[in-house]
Amino acid sequence: MNVSNLQLFPSRLFKAAALASIVNVSNLFGADETIAAFTDWLESQSEISVFANALEQSGLISELGEAGSMTIFIPTNKALESDGSRFLLEDVLLAPENNQRLIDTISYHIVLGEMDINAKTVATLGDNCLDINVADGTADVGIADKVTQTLEYGSVTIHIVSSLLIQDWDDERVCKVGG
Repeated sequence: MNVSNLQLFPSRLFKAAALASIVNVSNLFGADETIAAFTDWLESQSEISVFANALEQSGLISELGEAGSMTIFIPTNKALESDGSRFLLEDVLLAPENNQRLIDTISYHIVLGEMDINAKTVATLGDNCLDINVADGTADVGIADKVTQTLEYGSVTIHIVSSLLIQDWDDERVCKVGG
């Protein structure tokens, strides 16, 4: 575990470490898989490469490699381009002085453990509440973000969403991972 990242967000990494003590590493990526193989696979998905790069740069992939199953909501490059979020990810959040903001933004896209897509609210890695609304066979995540496709890699489920998920800072609810 990277000690410098631990100092940045200890409660989140403690949860990931606690889950790792219960779940075998092979549960996340499969018996023959590694974090590097998952990262390579993620980067090979050309339609989500911008977010995949930000995810890798945040350091969360290597920190969560032992966390068991998880769900990640990832916007496509096209969606990021159309709403201006690509600039935010590539030119602002990837700057070294904005590392904590990058981690917070990426953490809002990750749900540890098994996630019920029919749940009304789930806890993100950063203990934020993410609302989910399933109606007429489609799912909205956060504020009007449609799930357009689902990919799976080992026990990682990736829901492709129509835009970067932006946390509602006025939402005072606190959701805890695992409860």
